[in-house]
Amino acid sequence: MLFFITMRKNNLLVLCVFFLFACGGKQMTTDNSGYVTVTAEGTADIKKAGVAEATDVAYMDAQRKAIETALGKLYSARTVVESGRFIDQTIMADVKGYIKRWEKLGDPAVQDYPGTSYKIVKVQIKADIGLDKLKEDTTALDQMQKRLGRPDIAVVVSDANAKQTISSKLKDKDFTVIDLGSQADVLAAAADKNAELLIDGKVTLSEGKKIMEGVDMKSYQATITLEAVNTASAESIAQAAGSGAYPHIDADTGKAGAANRAAETAADQLIEKLLVVWEDVLNNGSGIYLKVSGLTLNNEADFGKLLERYLRGVKEIHAKGLQDGIFTYKIMYLGTAKQMAKEVSEIQGNFKVNVTGYRANTVTAQVK
Repeated sequence: MLFFITMRKNNLLVLCVFFLFACGGKQMTTDNSGYVTVTAEGTADIKKAGVAEATDVAYMDAQRKAIETALGKLYSARTVVESGRFIDQTIMADVKGYIKRWEKLGDPAVQDYPGTSYKIVKVQIKADIGLDKLKEDTTALDQMQKRLGRPDIAVVVSDANAKQTISSKLKDKDFTVIDLGSQADVLAAAADKNAELLIDGKVTLSEGKKIMEGVDMKSYQATITLEAVNTASAESIAQAAGSGAYPHIDADTGKAGAANRAAETAADQLIEKLLVVWEDVLNNGSGIYLKVSGLTLNNEADFGKLLERYLRGVKEIHAKGLQDGIFTYKIMYLGTAKQMAKEVSEIQGNFKVNVTGYRANTVTAQVK
């Protein structure tokens, strides 16, 4: 999965974009002129047009990666507020508008693509990127309602008061909270409604204890445990616990107050832990499942090599097996399911690929 968040001046808690850190092998220095100097590598396949065209494409790839690195300088995992679509269409579409100057480092190198008969061109550049211009454009994205990859979250808590508190906290942070209603299998229901994350909570309430003799008021206690689960893999990614006390003369009011206080403590703790998890996802990728029909045991390995070639943000690919005619891959990917779906649809070679759908952490495709 999935996800990465941050606090901004308007107190929005939103997701960071995967690809800002999918730029390994680059170095960067800064000065006081408003520019950052970046070295970046670019690659491109050598196709029918030959080495010359592939070299031009590789240099453009290097410029895009240089800008990605500069964005990473401006915004860390806890401070990025971005839309991948905006960057791709506005910033990346006009790389020259953000690069003051760039120069080639060494000559282009023609190399074999590992494990295939294909050849690629690899280049390296040094570029001066205008941080002030990047910051001006990317800061404007605070006003965008929809940000690429923001997770939808389902909240299932045994106590209605605690559930309301947790849901309100998440909504205040600009997350979409999905109501599952009454469902026997909450994990399946969450996945069916495209919620990437399920927060499951258990609340225990205790009878109030008298505060002092002669006073008709008791202190009510509550404890809560929360677990955040990736709906695609059923993997538990973070846990938290909290407790709270609330004095009142009325038992129902006292218990509700105690549950709310416990929920507030646990929710803050869980969000902080998710920050750590999602920050790691930014740097190392998240597990997205690719389910492919039409493959056989004989050609599955060849298709796996094409995945390595065409998926830009791949860290690891694990074949999870064949069931009912569908091969499943778990791919550690620096990007979203939407981005992966687009790259899978562009695979060429001995396979004709038709992407049939994508959702939170899953892409489905048919091949011939």
